[in-house]
Amino acid sequence: MSRLLSIATKGIIPHLAMGGFKRLARHGKNRPGAKGGYKDGWGIGYFLNGRAKVTTHIGDAFTSVRWDELTHMTGSNPEVKVLTASLRNRGRRNLDEMDGILSPFSLKDADGREWLLAFDGDVGPHKSTGDHYTHGTELAPFKLLRRILDLVKETAQPQHEGKRAALALKKAVCEIAENHHYDVLNLTLSDGHDVYLLRYVEKEEDWNRLFYIKTASAVIGCSEPLQSIEGKWEELPNHSLLIFDIHLGLQKVDF
Repeated sequence: MSRLLSIATKGIIPHLAMGGFKRLARHGKNRPGAKGGYKDGWGIGYFLNGRAKVTTHIGDAFTSVRWDELTHMTGSNPEVKVLTASLRNRGRRNLDEMDGILSPFSLKDADGREWLLAFDGDVGPHKSTGDHYTHGTELAPFKLLRRILDLVKETAQPQHEGKRAALALKKAVCEIAENHHYDVLNLTLSDGHDVYLLRYVEKEEDWNRLFYIKTASAVIGCSEPLQSIEGKWEELPNHSLLIFDIHLGLQKVDF
């Protein structure tokens, strides 16, 4: 399982959010019976000059020099307006199996635009056939991201691109929920301008919630409220999508 962070700002990426989020590596909520914290791996993705940049590392973000370097770099560069990050525990995996599976994941759409997706959850076997959602070494969030972008391309109506992406995301996730076993399908998706924060869980639990807050200069979504960011955190209801952008616009869509 993972902790998710997504930020869109009209100023600079807030250091306090990055510092507060890395503390969840030690104290993040987890499902009953699982070991506490998310200190086995982490990833940070952001957009710079229209390009997606991703760094992932095995190990504890709380003590990572590289995490702190990226925090300083993204928080001091006014050209970085969107950032997403994740913390992960290994679950049943060995630590060496974490390499290559840490999010965020990036992919280009048919127009060459890059997207970032960070995912908290897993997709189980097909409800009727028992077939796996993925084959071989393919990862579920990467397949989901590819499906979303395929659906955006297939949307022929001359709609606003953000609306097309929201509809594509909704359809792709509902396909999984209808056909496959799952417990959590939480995610954050972005094209560098708009950010989509989705909560979609089979059973609502304290550990699978999502929250968001709007400050004077940023909108922040996170798996848990960050004590470092003062203000009123709102909980995102189950089966709903929050869309926000670098101009601090907010829109909530129920599935």
